[in-house]
Amino acid sequence: AGYLALLREQYGPAAEEFAAARAIRERLTVEQPNHLPHRSLLVQSCVMLGNAEMGAAKSDPARVAAAIGHYRRACAEAERAARDGGGSPALQVDLAATRFNLGFALYRTGTDVPGAADELDRAVAAQRLAVEAAPALAPLRTQLGRYLDTLAQLRQGLRQPGPAAAAAAAYQKLWPDDPDQLVAAAAMFSQCVPLAAPGPERERYTAQAVAALERAVARGFTDAARLRRPQFDPVRAAPGFEAVQNKLEPPRP
Repeated sequence: AGYLALLREQYGPAAEEFAAARAIRERLTVEQPNHLPHRSLLVQSCVMLGNAEMGAAKSDPARVAAAIGHYRRACAEAERAARDGGGSPALQVDLAATRFNLGFALYRTGTDVPGAADELDRAVAAQRLAVEAAPALAPLRTQLGRYLDTLAQLRQGLRQPGPAAAAAAAYQKLWPDDPDQLVAAAAMFSQCVPLAAPGPERERYTAQAVAALERAVARGFTDAARLRRPQFDPVRAAPGFEAVQNKLEPPRP
């Protein structure tokens, strides 16, 4: 009933349903503290309660604070479950998702943008453990890539090119031979360039962007139009970038 109310944007009734579900799951986790599915469902109830409060919040500071409180509670519960779960990938995924939800709420509401980026760092760390535990599960890797992409954008928004470039490098490492993903990583590096002071740091990000593009072309990338997008403007004047463009679009005689 809570999910249906949420879909209908009936946030008050949804919050009541999720609060009732959370109370039941709290009781079950007390009665059976070693039963990890109960704890995972408790995390889910806290997240959904936070979602309902966020939907109702609009510009109400009290409801925003309540939503963030529910997300923090979800993070604490997910942290405990993951710690006690013996490295379960599913529990690490739960933890990563709750960290992401909290970070998104902090960012969306303007409550704490630096804190939002820190929560994304924690989401990445948890999701990375899930990928390491189950490397054959491609969706886990894809989700980690999404977190890293969002993290890079947040760090760039905070004018922190070093952490943003580190996220880009981690993203590239996920798909070292996928041409489209390599170009995405190159775009992340490119966006770090104008945030760095002129000198070695800026040159390093430029070199990383161009190297990722060169690798993408070597792995079969052919979409020359993609390199004309504004996200590559910061590195367009680099000699290596021009060389990549010339491979895709040979200059006319």
